[in-house]
Amino acid sequence: MMRKVLAAISILLLSIWASAQPVHAADDTGAISGKIITAEGQPAWIAWVALTDAATGIGLGEVFTELDGTYTYPNVRPGIYKLQINYNNRYQWVPQKVTYEDGAVFTVTAGATTVVDETLLPGAVVNVKLVDDRSGRPVSSACAAIHIDRKCDQAGGLFTFTDLPGGGHDVDVNAPDGLHRSVSQRVTTVLGQTTDVEIRLAPSAAITTVVRDRATGSPVQGVCVIALPRHFGDVRHEDCKYRSAADGKVVVGQLDSGTYSLLAVPGWGHGIQWVGPSGGTGSQYRAQQLRAVVGASTQASQVRLDQAGTVTGTITDADTGEPIRYGNACATILPIRTGQSGVGGATCTTSEGTYELHGLGPYAWPIQYTATLYPKYYAWEWSGGAADRRSADPVKVTSGQTVTVNAALRSGGTLTGRTLNKDGTVYSGSLDLWSYNTRTGDVAGPADYAHAGTYTLRGLASQHVKIKLWAVGHGYRWHKDAATFEKADPVRVTQGRDRTLDITLPSPS
Repeated sequence: MMRKVLAAISILLLSIWASAQPVHAADDTGAISGKIITAEGQPAWIAWVALTDAATGIGLGEVFTELDGTYTYPNVRPGIYKLQINYNNRYQWVPQKVTYEDGAVFTVTAGATTVVDETLLPGAVVNVKLVDDRSGRPVSSACAAIHIDRKCDQAGGLFTFTDLPGGGHDVDVNAPDGLHRSVSQRVTTVLGQTTDVEIRLAPSAAITTVVRDRATGSPVQGVCVIALPRHFGDVRHEDCKYRSAADGKVVVGQLDSGTYSLLAVPGWGHGIQWVGPSGGTGSQYRAQQLRAVVGASTQASQVRLDQAGTVTGTITDADTGEPIRYGNACATILPIRTGQSGVGGATCTTSEGTYELHGLGPYAWPIQYTATLYPKYYAWEWSGGAADRRSADPVKVTSGQTVTVNAALRSGGTLTGRTLNKDGTVYSGSLDLWSYNTRTGDVAGPADYAHAGTYTLRGLASQHVKIKLWAVGHGYRWHKDAATFEKADPVRVTQGRDRTLDITLPSPS
């Protein structure tokens, strides 16, 4: 069917091209005809043949080849011309050249037919060699893909791709065992030629586990499993990169060396959980602690999923008792940034000021409450009025049931000041700032996108926080000019009060 459609298009294009040419007497024009065959000697059906005026470089139209690979340009004015062929997105200029400049010039004379046959160049070939960036040894337990052609587990780490068009292609590489980081590298090919490329893969660590239903022992497919360090800041949907297969197995890879806990986020029915040594838990601090080492795979305990329960309640203003309505307050079991889509059933208030957290495993969960009702910025707090997740009063969830927990939020504290350059002058460019709880590493309040030389971080409960910064030309750093969360200076803030602190930009990156 498709070939019939393309043949009809070919006839239509030819008629349009012919009708666009000036009318000449038959003895005033010539013609170009010929046959296009593939590198294997077969007729190239529906090859695109384009005519260009070699004197001006102006394209004059195109036709398609017939079933037998033949084509004809009738009524061509006398002159000099070049022909370009496109077959399956592989372009070449006659005779078997890849650039316009190298294409041959053909002369058309009145009353005569110029015959131009062409054999298509074979497709380009790419040989991809995958090697470990640290050891230099070949990596065979990986997959490489160019377009839709994907190959895995090739001996000696050599992946060969054939019959490619000329031009630029992305070579996408990933390691299903999680022990090397994914990478995409650009390669340029030429028709009829072979291109060799070496791609060096950074080694990484991996954690493996199996996801099962606790009651039946059956494997559960499609469950998102995330490996999180002790201080992870926030969790977003894009962190769900690894999901369990039909047999329940999942590999969480591309990790740095370090200690991690697993968070399992299932679909409808089962409840989210931190993975403990013998079952789920609602506390990261009671979850199994797994040591991952670059170059090795660590086996975690099985994930045993339980049926989910629900937490509901009303979020109010502590001063007025009025509900905070219409999505201006939110509840979540995991820290998320303002404006981000979080993991774990984050939900915001209805027109009545109520919320519902679905899909929670039947464990004791800390719940975070956040709200902004401009110009009032409420303190972000955890259940029980706690400033951080570790101090929260956990809420016990039961499978198949709903528990009610209300929250009354108070005005938050503020951290404000000038943004300065290293020399003490005011920095008036754009500067992004985030606050994180010093004890847990969780995001502590709304971000601020500063300008005009000042910043303000709002919605803070009483706690010590660390400030993360980003500016063009400076990259990410921590106050005061620290590279990591651990080395950053803590800053004391108090709920309901303002504090002034000038921030000096980090050294340019």
